[in-house]
Amino acid sequence: MKESVNRPALRIAVIYAAAASLWILTSDWLLFWLVSPGEQVSKVTLSSVLKGLVFVAVTSAALYALVRASILRLYRSESRTHLLFSSISDSIFVFQMTDEGLPGAIIDANESAVRLTGYSRDALLRLTPADLVPSRERPSTLKALERLWREGDAVFETVLLRRGGEELPVEVCARTERIGEEIICLAIARDLTERRREEEERRQAFEQAERDKREFYRQTILAVTGGHFLLGEEDEAPEWLAGAEFSAKLPGPEHLSRVRHQAMDYCRRRGLTGERLEHFELAVGEALANAVKHAGGGFLYAGADDHSVWVAVVDHGKGMDTFTIPRIALVPGFTTKASMGLGFTIMLDSADLLRLATGSEGTTVWLQKSLEPAASRERVSTAVPA
Repeated sequence: MKESVNRPALRIAVIYAAAASLWILTSDWLLFWLVSPGEQVSKVTLSSVLKGLVFVAVTSAALYALVRASILRLYRSESRTHLLFSSISDSIFVFQMTDEGLPGAIIDANESAVRLTGYSRDALLRLTPADLVPSRERPSTLKALERLWREGDAVFETVLLRRGGEELPVEVCARTERIGEEIICLAIARDLTERRREEEERRQAFEQAERDKREFYRQTILAVTGGHFLLGEEDEAPEWLAGAEFSAKLPGPEHLSRVRHQAMDYCRRRGLTGERLEHFELAVGEALANAVKHAGGGFLYAGADDHSVWVAVVDHGKGMDTFTIPRIALVPGFTTKASMGLGFTIMLDSADLLRLATGSEGTTVWLQKSLEPAASRERVSTAVPA
């Protein structure tokens, strides 16, 4: 560092001393010969020249010291900047921007950027930021850079194309500064691969925990209700409707009575009669009422086999809170605004088997009633899937 500081300062001081001395010597001698041609050089003239040379020597030494101090400060500042620039783990790119907001050539990059892109430093400095982005991502990236040019800073995500063709998700934090006539952009790119992997792992862990929780609820409710209540998954509900022989749309509350009577007419034709039909009508009516209350309406489907009839009410509301389902099923009279309310207890008491599937796409309530009382004892084997 000492040589890199001393040499420029000494060079400037020597050039100044040589130029000033030459000027003093030539100017004084030239002036004397012009004024007094042919005369001897006086002692006054010699002393003036000597005095000038001494002044040049003193000011050259002072100039050397001042220039050296300035270069030393500049060198230390550049060293600190370089240390900061090279030691940051994130990738830093410095590039020019045109007056139209388009990215120009990369003029500097730190070692992290070299490693991230896979290019050598010389090769990287021959590229533009657009060369490091896949063609499908360029429109959105250029749009983000236009916003950067207008607003002076921007944070956005894009995809970085490495030298070998590998693509990496990155987050870019960029800022522009006008230096003289140029617009210079400093962009910090952070590899999101590890973050995305961790986010995906957390998402999968959360989904697995939710599945485990729902399965625990499912098995617990099934056991506590003696196979009377089966909590299903949302994607299982369409299978429950297979073999439906009757369907009706429930547009609103004014059609509830009509749809309920049509469903009971179907059940009566398939052999459900007497008190069992009356009890089942209560369950179906509560399911229809909840569809109207919480989703504005829905659809009813009905089917039968040799031993039982079933009715399903499907709505496309917001679904139910999974965590309230155990209390809905097991706590008499429990109700919440988003639950099936008091009617759920009636459905459990009036049907031989109840299936429930709920989610963001809506809720399906599937009710089954055996044609004969003795058949209801077989509901456990019917409820538990193989």
